[in-house]
Amino acid sequence: MGPRHAAPIGRTVVGLLAATALAAALVGCQPNAADEVSAIQSQFQVVEQLRVTNLMIVDGCDYLVYSRGAFVTDLSSRECDVDVLGPHPRVAFDAQARNDLDSVRAMSQANRPRLQHAFVKFTSAGKVAPDSSFGFSQDVDYVYRPSADTRAGFVDSTCAEQVNADWYRTWSC
Repeated sequence: MGPRHAAPIGRTVVGLLAATALAAALVGCQPNAADEVSAIQSQFQVVEQLRVTNLMIVDGCDYLVYSRGAFVTDLSSRECDVDVLGPHPRVAFDAQARNDLDSVRAMSQANRPRLQHAFVKFTSAGKVAPDSSFGFSQDVDYVYRPSADTRAGFVDSTCAEQVNADWYRTWSC
């Protein structure tokens, strides 16, 4: 009687071990929130220097608003009809704007996620201000809230988890 039950139990254990290994592998592939925050903070100096207020990289279009103005890849492209508040008129990227965008994104390319959007506020001293947000995908944002001890102020449809004393990871829930 024992041997007949051993095979199903053995398969169950092997199945559980395989599922656990798969879950561990998948978790290992998921971005680490602390690493993503570190990637964002590594870009603060360039963002502050250029005074970047809006950045969006969507399929087929780059959008950058900073101290020189508002730039898009192609004014006539439907993908570049970016529906965000921002300065107008928007103009096509020139060589300097392209170089500046590359500077902002350069820090996030080497073994790190690639920044896809940012909506930045600045203090009177020109530093990144609280409630600035950054994201590596359409689904998740990282909101800079130094010394905030609650998630107060997020809209009700937003889920948030604190990453560290200065940052929240947010998503629609």
